[in-house]
Amino acid sequence: MAKKQKTSELVIDTLELRNAYKQVYLDYYLDLLMNAIKITGEDLPKNAPADYLKKKLIEKGVIGFDKQTKLWLPYSTSGSPNAYGRYSRVQLIGIDGTVLERNIEEVALIRFTPAKSSLYRWLELMVDDIVDLRIAIRAQAVKHQTPISYDVSDDTNILTLKNEYMQRSIGVPVIFTSSNVREARQYVADEYFIIDKLQTTIKNYENAILTRLGIVAGNSDKKERVQSFDLPIDYAIDSIYTMIDTFNKDAKDNDVKVKMEINGAIEELYNNDNQNNINDNQEAAQESEAVNNDKQ
Repeated sequence: MAKKQKTSELVIDTLELRNAYKQVYLDYYLDLLMNAIKITGEDLPKNAPADYLKKKLIEKGVIGFDKQTKLWLPYSTSGSPNAYGRYSRVQLIGIDGTVLERNIEEVALIRFTPAKSSLYRWLELMVDDIVDLRIAIRAQAVKHQTPISYDVSDDTNILTLKNEYMQRSIGVPVIFTSSNVREARQYVADEYFIIDKLQTTIKNYENAILTRLGIVAGNSDKKERVQSFDLPIDYAIDSIYTMIDTFNKDAKDNDVKVKMEINGAIEELYNNDNQNNINDNQEAAQESEAVNNDKQ
C-alpha cells in the first residue's frame, strides 16, 4: 500500500516549490539589472566581492560612503533630526559587525532611486505574484492530468479503480464484479482551462518588471516591438536613466569619484530607435511631397 503523505509534508513541499520558483525569478531579474549598468571610478570598493556595490544599491536604494576609510556600507541614522528631518549622525554597518559612528558631513549618502526605495523589495513583491500564478498553473495542469477522482469506503477497491481508469484511457471496455466499486463516488474536474490566461498574465508581469528595471522587452525593430501596456522604449530608458542620474548626481555633489553608466546594448537600441524615428519621418515627408507633386 502506498504511503500516505501527511498534510504538513504537503505544505512543506509547496513552500519549497514556492521558494525555488522565487529564487529563480529573483536571480534572473537581478542578473539582468546588474548587467544593464556598470560603475567605474577610483573610489570603487576595494577588496569587495564582484558587484557588491550594485547589489547593495538594489537592495537598499541608498548606500553610505565613508570619506575617511573609503568604505561603502549600509547605514542607519542616529541622533536628533533637525526641522527638515535631517539627522546629524549615521552608523555605517559592515557585514562582519564593523560599526563606524560618523557625523553626517563625514559620509556621502549615494542614492540609487530618488526616494531611497528598495528596488529589491519591489521586485520581490512582483515575483511573489508571478510565483502565485506559476503555482496555479501547476495545480490546474495536475487537475487536468487526473480529471476524475473517487471516494471509496474500502481500500481493496483502489486497485480495481486504477485498472478501470487505465482501461478507459486506452479505450478498453470496463467490467466490474464488485458492487462496492460501482457505488464509489466520482468527482470530475471542472471543465475550465485557464492556463493560457495565467501565462498571459505572467507575461504582463514580466514586461512590467523589465520596463521598471529599464530593460526593453521586445524586438529591436520598432515596427515589430510589442511591450506591455503599449509602453514605448523611452519609458524603459527613462526608468534606468533616473537611477543612473540619481547616483551620479549624489556622487558629484559629494565629490566621490565614481560614475554609473548604462551598458552598450540598451544604449545602442535607444539610439537605433531614435534613428528609426528620424528615418520614418523623412520617408513620410518624401512620400507626402511625392503625392502632392502628382496632384499638381
